[in-house]
Amino acid sequence: MSELKDIVPPLELCKRIPAGAFEDSVLVWVFDHQKARKYFPETNEDDRFFYVENREFVEDTIMSFAKCGVGNWINRPPMISAPTLAEIRRELRNLSVHVIDGTITVSCKINPEEMLSETAINDNDVTAAALRLWFKVKGIGDE
Repeated sequence: MSELKDIVPPLELCKRIPAGAFEDSVLVWVFDHQKARKYFPETNEDDRFFYVENREFVEDTIMSFAKCGVGNWINRPPMISAPTLAEIRRELRNLSVHVIDGTITVSCKINPEEMLSETAINDNDVTAAALRLWFKVKGIGDE
């Protein structure tokens, strides 16, 4: 069965999204402090303890805990936008996905003479390929 993490780009790619971009994304990668402390008390935001959740649910939960005096806004868990293909497509209006001879290509027409593309390694990589393309269009390089 698919999980939410299967429909968003991987955490390491989402961490490259600049502040303010995709901040209205429905899904986020969020850090599970309780699980991390239970298994590895010395762990400090280890990628193994991030999971994908609905942004509104996470924000409501944090607010509920804050109202009860449990936790606070200063120590809120890190939330990293996890855009879906539809959300990336809203940013890149000319985005298209094609499958030719088993190869999945995500393309974006920049202008009449210029087209950028990324190849997805499988169905679960299409959203990641779209985000890599978004980085190219926005001029955000590898760090």
